[in-house]
Amino acid sequence: MGQSNISKENVTRLRTFAHPENQMIVDLATIVLKVAEVKPHKKMRLKVLSREHRKILATLEETGLIIAHHM
Repeated sequence: MGQSNISKENVTRLRTFAHPENQMIVDLATIVLKVAEVKPHKKMRLKVLSREHRKILATLEETGLIIAHHM
């Protein structure tokens, strides 16, 4: 989640990963796709997620895509 921009090319690549060959990869790709839909640019990404999309932020923390911080 440290990437400054989740580009259209990356979103396309994530969609190809969202096919059921490896369930863990499917789950992680789906989570990152949700983040890309909400806030593709890094600036204030976590702030927006924490204010408006707590469920996505919690999922990121649970999967280890971001390190949980006390909010």
